[in-house]
Amino acid sequence: MACGAPRRFNVQRYVGIKGVGSRVLRSMELEKKFVGNLLGMKYIGIDPGKSTGLAIYDTETGQFDNVYSTTFWGAIAAIDVLIAHSMPDKYELAAVVEVPKTKSVWHKAESDGAKNRTAVNVGTVIDKAELIVEYLENHGIRVIKQHPRGKVDAAYFKRVTGWQGVTNSHSRDAGMMCYGLSARDY
Repeated sequence: MACGAPRRFNVQRYVGIKGVGSRVLRSMELEKKFVGNLLGMKYIGIDPGKSTGLAIYDTETGQFDNVYSTTFWGAIAAIDVLIAHSMPDKYELAAVVEVPKTKSVWHKAESDGAKNRTAVNVGTVIDKAELIVEYLENHGIRVIKQHPRGKVDAAYFKRVTGWQGVTNSHSRDAGMMCYGLSARDY
C-alpha cells in the first residue's frame, strides 16, 4: 500500500464480532447488487445512531438499490463496498448525512436524569455523524449535511418511494434524505 493511501476497511475481520457479523454479511451482499447495474449518480443516505439507517438511491432509475439499518461498522462496510465498486466513468457517489439539531432537544426533557441521557444520546449521534462525514470526505465522496426532516411511517414511505422492502424509522429517515435527488443536486 502506498504511503498516504486510504486504508480499506477489512470486512472479514468484523464478521466474527457478536452483533456485527450478520449485518456486515448483509452489507457484503450489496457487492453483488452493484456490479453491472451502474449508471449515473448514486446517493447514499445515512441516518447515524445506535441503529444506523442506510439507503442507496440511483438517480438514473429513480429507485432505491437498497434501504436498511445496520450498525455503525456495518454502514462503514457498506460504504467500502460502494467505494470499491465505484466506476467514475459510469456513476458518481455522493452522500447525504443526517446531522441532528442540538438546540431543540434540551427543553423537551423533564427531569435532570432525562436531560443528561438526552445529552449523551445526542452527543453520541453527533460524534458518529462526524466520523462518517470525515470517512466519506477522506475517500473523496462529496457529503451533504442535512438536519432531520421528520418521521414518516412505513405505509407513506412505500406509497411515495415505491420501496416494498421491510424498513424501520432509521432506514426510512435515510431514504427520505436522498429520495428524489438528481444528478443536478450534486
